[in-house]
Amino acid sequence: MATTYSTSLNLAYIGTGDQSGTWGATTNTNLNLLEQAITGVASISLSGTSYTLVPLNGVSDNPRNMVLVFGGTPGGTVTVTAPLVQKFYVITNNTAYNIIMAATGGSISLTIPSGITAQCYCDGLVEQRH
Repeated sequence: MATTYSTSLNLAYIGTGDQSGTWGATTNTNLNLLEQAITGVASISLSGTSYTLVPLNGVSDNPRNMVLVFGGTPGGTVTVTAPLVQKFYVITNNTAYNIIMAATGGSISLTIPSGITAQCYCDGLVEQRH
């Protein structure tokens, strides 16, 4: 059975008989990725009016982090699109413009004003939780 990846955190599920002699490295990577999901902080510099959080299989990525700190000079309101998975975020908007959080394919968005830190939960929708 080949290695596959989890839906929400993109952790490696090692297939039976896979990675003989190297599975320990994959396991350690998975533990680091879990730590990133629980305590990670990503600083993201925005330069345009849209930004997509792209999940990656088995390696560090921005959407896995618990806290996302947005900065930069986007030049206008920015729509940030999160992956369509269940995930809790703490979002800090350090730009001069609103940030609109949306999930891929979701029908509800959350506007986070400049200078505000907000909590949101994504499940295909984005809901504000203060």
